[in-house]
Amino acid sequence: MNGEYTELARSAVFCARYEAHIHGATVVRPEHVILGLLRADRQLFQLCAPELNVDQIRATLESRLSRRRTLDRKITFARPTRRVLKLAQKESESSGHPKIGTEHILAGLIRGERSHTFLLFRKRPRLSNMLRECGVDPGQILQRIRAGQVDSRPKDEGAIATLGFFKPIHHDL
Repeated sequence: MNGEYTELARSAVFCARYEAHIHGATVVRPEHVILGLLRADRQLFQLCAPELNVDQIRATLESRLSRRRTLDRKITFARPTRRVLKLAQKESESSGHPKIGTEHILAGLIRGERSHTFLLFRKRPRLSNMLRECGVDPGQILQRIRAGQVDSRPKDEGAIATLGFFKPIHHDL
């Protein structure tokens, strides 16, 4: 992973690896990144599209992925996932943000699905299709992110993250 990531974005990537592990995958695929985003920054999807049912997206994805027992091994990133993270870095740079946030990873997922890289994985669950099934236009989400209407960075730099639950802790000064 090149570039600087926000705490939430690092947590999302960690959660993506975790999701790949519990589903028995040998590589982190884009669908694991989606699950990682849902686990690490659930609020991101609500900021992008308040009408979106994130539980429905998680259930849809998990129903399409198998859960297998795996041996402990190093899980690497699949080529499409590396492309998504590269697109996230470009989104961050073009928006002038010093760090890659979860909103940039989401934008990278949406952009990546439009590229030829994902054509190799047509049988895999696609975020854009799931968003459309929920009545949300992925293009509008991308526009909101690029317009700066979605900013997942915690307002408090002292935010503490734990696996599955990310709550900013505000200290009185």
